[in-house]
Amino acid sequence: MIGFLVRLALLCGLAGPASAGAWPREAGTGFASLTRWQAQDSAESYTALFLEYGVLPRLTLGLDAGRSVSGQTKAVVFARVPFGRLMGGLAAAELGWGEIAGRPVLRPGLSLGYSVARARWQG
Repeated sequence: MIGFLVRLALLCGLAGPASAGAWPREAGTGFASLTRWQAQDSAESYTALFLEYGVLPRLTLGLDAGRSVSGQTKAVVFARVPFGRLMGGLAAAELGWGEIAGRPVLRPGLSLGYSVARARWQG
């Protein structure tokens, strides 16, 4: 168990900064996250894939996909556009289209992000 915690701490130290949803990706840059969870004593598991790519300075396209513990799947493509400041933070609108649990979805979203800066880190 201790070896696992040490490896986890080292991996966290190697991770780069993550941006909140309201911040657009720079054109030509992207972000990818793949998560897999498996219960120790059962067949329960879930998988999640999240991708973002900056197409234009103010347009980020992405994919939110996965499989839930119940076995239902999700695949939603989305576009996010920042539109200014709101309540002291950066605001962005998002619109996604796809399928969740075999049903078509239209997923609107609104992100509000605040930056935080400290002496040794920012986020």
